This record gives sequence, structure tokens and C-alpha cells, in this order.
Amino acid sequence: GYSGWNLIGAGIDTISVSNICTSPGGLLLTPLYGYNGASYYNESSHIIPGKGYWALLLGDAVISVPGGGMFCRAAAKTSPDWEATISAELDDEVEILKFGIGKHSANGLDGADEVFPPSLPDGEKLNSIRFRRDMFNLKRDISSDEEWWLELDKPAQLSFSIPADMNFIITATSGEMFEISDERTISLNAGMYKISSPELANVPALALLPNHPNPFNSTTRITFSLPKREKIQLAVIDVMGRNVATLIEDEMEPGFHSVMWNAKSSPSGIYFIKLSTPSGSATTRTMLVK
Repeated sequence: GYSGWNLIGAGIDTISVSNICTSPGGLLLTPLYGYNGASYYNESSHIIPGKGYWALLLGDAVISVPGGGMFCRAAAKTSPDWEATISAELDDEVEILKFGIGKHSANGLDGADEVFPPSLPDGEKLNSIRFRRDMFNLKRDISSDEEWWLELDKPAQLSFSIPADMNFIITATSGEMFEISDERTISLNAGMYKISSPELANVPALALLPNHPNPFNSTTRITFSLPKREKIQLAVIDVMGRNVATLIEDEMEPGFHSVMWNAKSSPSGIYFIKLSTPSGSATTRTMLVK
């Protein structure tokens, strides 16, 4: 078989998946998937004669069944160093995805990953949200890399369960960014998004992320990133151009930073948040509703 999906079957006898060997060993990523003939695949523990099954190989290998009740080694199911969960609501259905870091995981596929089966025979995909790695669709993406690519076929509302003291940034291909945390639910349109973590990423560019929540009542969180140490001013300006609040005016280290704006003394309306540095500036708009 070749690296990737292979369609395999049995001759006369039913074969347990645990008896399927590869040479070199450890290249079969379980489970195998059998088509039910209607609208979905089943995870299969046995290969039944007369039926076909999708088997995913992590590299080119010879597939064999030695016989004699011999058990063969599938791809090792390694554990991640940490893992986060995404719950996506799409058309009244909830789909669960997981992603994380494993120091010993490959940037390609390995036993820590869980892969969706191929599209159905009519070309229909089985899921509306997935991680993309190489040419595969993943429901669990564990790697030693520092970013994950999320693909949505339709608009979805996403909520997150993430490790304590970690924050993540979702970046759309348009450049729009969203800060995510355990407390936040966000709505995304169909498209491709990059997930990265300030704690893991390289030095970021100068950026001012959309505040959250927005619109807001009284308090909102503002997140920005700096590519180098420099003096900054983070200010709130009303529609008349007047400075309503100076949230930060200090020298800051490179990386991501967050600050809360307590607007309980300000009236409802549109406000502009402006980040100013010697190397550039950025502005976002927010709405205060009381």
C-alpha cells in the first residue's frame, strides 16, 4: 500500500484488524472504516469478505496477514502534552474537535491524530468542520507544530475548553483576528482559519485585535501585540475625536498583551480604540450599550 488512504478487503476468512501487519511495522493508523452502503462509514474491528475498507498508512508499506493468531503493531497512540477542545454548533448539531501539542508528535500524521474517513462515494463530506493537515481531514490534530488550520464549510458558533493560563488567536485569511479563551464563544463564517497561541508563537506583528465582548456593557477586554519593546499609548476616543481614556502609556515588551476598559462612567455610543507606537498604529471600533 501507499502512504495515505488505501482500499483493502479480505478473501475468504474474516480478519481481525489487530492481525493486519505492515512492513515496515507500525504504519497502520487505526481504526479502519467500512461503508454501510447508505450515508456513512463505520469504524471496523474486523474485515469481512466481500466488503471494502479504508485503511490509512503513515508511509508506503506492504500489508499482510501472517496468520497463526499473530497480533501486529499498529501506529502508536501517543498522548499529547496538552490538549484543547472545540465545540462547534452547526445547524442544531454539535461537532467536537481537539488539538494540542505533543513533543514527540510528528508535524505530519502519527498515532496521536484522529482522521476523518474520506468523502462518501458521491463526494459528500461527512463533517462540516475539520482540521487540515497535508491532504487529510482531522478531528484530533496533535503535533509538535505551533499552529493549526481549521476549515469550516458553513457558519458555526464555536466554544472552547482550553488549558489554564493559555490564550489562543484565530486568524482568518482576510487577516481578521479573534482572541479565544474558556469564557468566549465566537461565530465564524465558512472559510479557513489559523489557530495559534501567543505562548507558543514566534514574535508577532503589531496588531490590535477586536475587543471582546463587542458590543459591551461597562467592561471589555482589549488585546494587542507588539513585535519589539517600545513605548506605546493605548487610548479610547469618542466620535468627536476626544480622548475618553488612556488605558496604557508606557514601554512594553514584545508579545501579546491584554487590558480591560471599564466604561461605567462613559455614555452609550461608538468609540474608537487606538494603539500608537513609534513604529506604527492600529485602530478598532467598539460599541458601548447600557
